[in-house]
Amino acid sequence: MDFGLSPEQEMLRDTVGRCLAETCPLDQVRSCVDAGSAVSDQVMAALADIGLTGLMVPEAHGGLGMSLLDAAVVAEQLGRTVAPAPFLARSVLAPLALTLAGSPAQQAHWLPRIATGAVRFGVAIAGIVEERDGAKILRGRHSRYHKRLMNFLIWLGGFIGLLSGGWRGLVIGALIGLALGRLLPLLLVRFAVGKINQVQSLFLDSTFAVMGAMSKADGRVSAEEIRAVEALFDQLRLSGEAREAAKASFNRGKSAGFDLDAEVARFAAAARGQRVLHQMFLQMQIAALAADGQIHPAEHALLLRVARGLGLSETELQALEAMLRGGGGYASGSASQASALDDAYRVIGVEPSASDAELKRAYRKLMSENHPDKLAGKGLPESMRAMAEQKTRAITAAYDRIEKARRAAAA
Repeated sequence: MDFGLSPEQEMLRDTVGRCLAETCPLDQVRSCVDAGSAVSDQVMAALADIGLTGLMVPEAHGGLGMSLLDAAVVAEQLGRTVAPAPFLARSVLAPLALTLAGSPAQQAHWLPRIATGAVRFGVAIAGIVEERDGAKILRGRHSRYHKRLMNFLIWLGGFIGLLSGGWRGLVIGALIGLALGRLLPLLLVRFAVGKINQVQSLFLDSTFAVMGAMSKADGRVSAEEIRAVEALFDQLRLSGEAREAAKASFNRGKSAGFDLDAEVARFAAAARGQRVLHQMFLQMQIAALAADGQIHPAEHALLLRVARGLGLSETELQALEAMLRGGGGYASGSASQASALDDAYRVIGVEPSASDAELKRAYRKLMSENHPDKLAGKGLPESMRAMAEQKTRAITAAYDRIEKARRAAAA
């Protein structure tokens, strides 16, 4: 098991480190101490500029929607430089509290303002979460909403029991309600884990089945396509039973009577609402079809058919194809500098006329949506993590290409 940082987290660490090296030298920290201030507006503005104020704010409210592990990476850099910035309360605890317990109106009002750095938040923790004696937990408290649910089920059970069995029924019904209040959260967690496991299992099965059907679209499966699929097996580190299962799925897709549209619909239904997982599924098909380094018109038409079956647009397909051509650094290719820049804009999903702010916002949104840890929580198999990391590197490469071109044009 690898306990190191992922490439995206290393990139986040380096970005924050460079930002603080430029804006928070030791003299800046000393001046804040001398002035009796715990906050530097200069440092806070710099952190807001690279999106850290919205690190834990959900994407729907203008933030990056990243994880607590990402926040720990940022906190490490802030601690290393003794940065005078209220990160924990403002950028971690407040967004989490609002996301988990805030009303829709509160979230809509406050979360976007936290993301932009327009407000500063503090968190007051009232009451004891738990008491400890050494390593032994003596007492813990349920969340407010769990308590409300449990009380509701107790009263509901008791009321139904009273109507059906008098006072004895009230006691029995209340006890049943108490048991449900304790079991229901556990059942919900098990259901969520089961759903993730189902998507993970279906992802590889459907991926290679559809890949087999698409490889045979021209009437035969070429040796080049077989080598490309074997290379994917190696890239995904499939061995033993997993490799044999992937081969069986591929052969199932090649067989006569295989229903391509039904298979795509089956995966789309299992991963309903997980658009980025649908994109990863399509990315795998592109990787196999483009074994010769390019997408032919007939192959593009077949990919578009699969994309539409997943509910994806042609624009999203073009962005994935642009990564392959080298717009996001996926391949060296022979594309000209101008066409590579056009592909970079397709990868990010903005027009060349987009402002710097719009470009940065689109880039941050893509990085947040495609974060490997977030995708794993939605059902991406662990074997696919390398490809997810490759995609985030491609997105960063595309953004860097555009930034470099814009700086050169402005010089």
